Amino acid sequence: MSIGDLEMQLDYLWYELSVKYAPLAKALKEAGSVREASDVILLKYERPADQSEKAQQRRASFGERYFQRFAQ
Repeated sequence: MSIGDLEMQLDYLWYELSVKYAPLAKALKEAGSVREASDVILLKYERPADQSEKAQQRRASFGERYFQRFAQ
């Protein structure tokens, strides 16, 4: 499969969240806001070099935009 295959990427993410990162998946399910869910992924899954408040806010704003567009 191609690394660019969306279904493969989603299957892999689901596997990681279900098996390797089960507590993280639980935290995502319990998140009360887009920001909270975004921070879980940023700080506990991806763990980039820049974990500053500014990076967290920027990331959450992207998530909020998509949430407003697709989830309501």
